[in-house]
Amino acid sequence: MAGWWAVGESFDIDFRGGWLPYRVVGVVQDVKHYGLRADVLPEAFLSHPQVPYVAMSIVAKTVGAPGAMFETLRAVVLSHQPMQPAHNFVSLETLLEESTAEERFLSTLLTLFAGIGLVLATTGVYGVIAYSVSYRRREIGVRMALGAEPGQVVGSVLRQALFMAGAGLGSGVLAVVLLSRLIDGLLFEVEVTDPLTMLRVGGLLLAVSLAAAYLPARKAAWVPPSEALRAE
Repeated sequence: MAGWWAVGESFDIDFRGGWLPYRVVGVVQDVKHYGLRADVLPEAFLSHPQVPYVAMSIVAKTVGAPGAMFETLRAVVLSHQPMQPAHNFVSLETLLEESTAEERFLSTLLTLFAGIGLVLATTGVYGVIAYSVSYRRREIGVRMALGAEPGQVVGSVLRQALFMAGAGLGSGVLAVVLLSRLIDGLLFEVEVTDPLTMLRVGGLLLAVSLAAAYLPARKAAWVPPSEALRAE
């Protein structure tokens, strides 16, 4: 654990106008008390007898539903300190949801727009490539008339479509790398350019591109050359 070397060392803390010495007896992991976006600040956990405060927070681990234990916890506090009010009971899940409400809303919004963008991208890629292949119907007819096999024609069209899709994906990946820093603050414990996500999206777009090229190319390759040459 980082900072283990500090165990046993002493340092001074300014408490209520006076510097008091304290000895380190343990080291814990970093805690973000003020939100996931906040920077981790130097902190020290002190016992209540050392630093007595009027208000305290008690953390309890429950087996069942936390809400069912609120009255029990209140009774325990009152049994030790009858004049001490016990209030503001809240579960850890509620605190977590409240602290990440803004981030979850923005993530949901970005997911929605990303889904719409993915649908538009796939339909756009399919439409453009399918139209480009259909536009070459006369060219395919000429090749077939000159003796080309249907498999050769389809393979040629697929290679060209794969090249076009690869060039587009390369440009898209470059744009993602350059622009992804804009949403870096919304991601936690996740890489900005997650390789698995980029691989999945790239594979989907490649599959759509190949399907968009294969279907019209296969249809055109099996049309008689005379009919294909007459097509406008």
